[in-house]
Amino acid sequence: MEEANNLLIGFDLCNDYSQIACFNNITFEPEIIRYELNSENELLKTVMAVRNDTKEWLFADDAVKFIEEGKAAEVSDIVDSVINGNKIKIFDSEFEPIDILSKYFRKTLSLIKKYHPNDVIAKLVVTIENTNVDLINGIFEALEKLGISKERVSVQSHSQSFVYYALSRSKELWMNDIVLFHFDIHGLKFYQIKLDRRHRPIIVATIYKDLSEALNYKLIEEKHELQAKMLFKDLSEAMLHKQIITAAYLTGKGFEGKWYEEVVYKWLGATRVFKGVNLFAEGACYAAKEYYSGGKFDDFLIMNEDMISTTILVNAYYDAKESEMIFTKVATAWYEVDKSQDFILNDTNEVEVIVIDNVKNTRKSFIIAIDLMNARPNKTTRIRMRVRFLDVKTCVVTIRDLGFGDFYPATNRVWEKIIEI
Repeated sequence: MEEANNLLIGFDLCNDYSQIACFNNITFEPEIIRYELNSENELLKTVMAVRNDTKEWLFADDAVKFIEEGKAAEVSDIVDSVINGNKIKIFDSEFEPIDILSKYFRKTLSLIKKYHPNDVIAKLVVTIENTNVDLINGIFEALEKLGISKERVSVQSHSQSFVYYALSRSKELWMNDIVLFHFDIHGLKFYQIKLDRRHRPIIVATIYKDLSEALNYKLIEEKHELQAKMLFKDLSEAMLHKQIITAAYLTGKGFEGKWYEEVVYKWLGATRVFKGVNLFAEGACYAAKEYYSGGKFDDFLIMNEDMISTTILVNAYYDAKESEMIFTKVATAWYEVDKSQDFILNDTNEVEVIVIDNVKNTRKSFIIAIDLMNARPNKTTRIRMRVRFLDVKTCVVTIRDLGFGDFYPATNRVWEKIIEI
């Protein structure tokens, strides 16, 4: 039997279309997984259907075909349903949105078997337009139902996937700032990557602006291309005023055709311009490669809108010695932070939580008093400290008394402190 290889997958999950990229260990680049091996279409419609006759579940191209022929019930808006928690009714039955998402993942990920029949997924990075906790938790739960554990999955925003894509390309393409205009059916979005080389590692910051109210897809649908061109001209000039740009990327259905080309040539001049539909899926795939084997991004500190800039630690007594116990790592997405550690109080009834801002180079201390009802001898109070975030700027520290074996039973008293970063 042929030995299985580890697959590194990027999955761009949107409410309208999805896309899968798999890292190719020969070319060292992502390859797009298509519905049909020889198809030119690289996008998968985020839709499922249930056949009227056999009640068979269909997805992507087959689902669209049967829906258009009136032979199946449509199941769409899957991502929005997970976010809103709305049950999905099909014929006379109701389904939880997590279960529908799990079915969609099962169907779409099965396409990889056409390309890699004997291999297994080692790391899967799902990228979504904007981070939403309900959707993130739903993705983890849906994939868990397929036997893909949370340890093998990461979820990140389009903004972060753009960073991994752009910085995985030739260095000459990111000597200065990089921009992305993404024009999907919801309208125009703008992303910019700014590199601060004064720091080591290099700080990579991202800017995101939703311009969909100013320029929406309806103008393209209704063939108002001249109006779209003038709006795009004004918006792009405003976004790029006095900026030094090395490379610009254009993605999304809104950039089909040539209506925008005159504007692009005018405001970008000698800047390298790239157009395509694979950027977010391939960026997630590069991220999967980095998370799995590491090394390429060691020189960068990626600080987008979801990343915490702080290290949180305590000086604690455990393993029979005083040690520095670290709870968070800088440049970690806030929704991924949830760590618990047990340790023993030594010559104190307080816990000093130290917060170090690695970007601003500041250090602050926060004291949590552990006021037990009955005094205990030194080193006989064991506590469990948990650190998590409610959002990128709000940290919650929870401490629970665990007692000390049979001598001092746990009171299970809890102390909690909210720290604004």
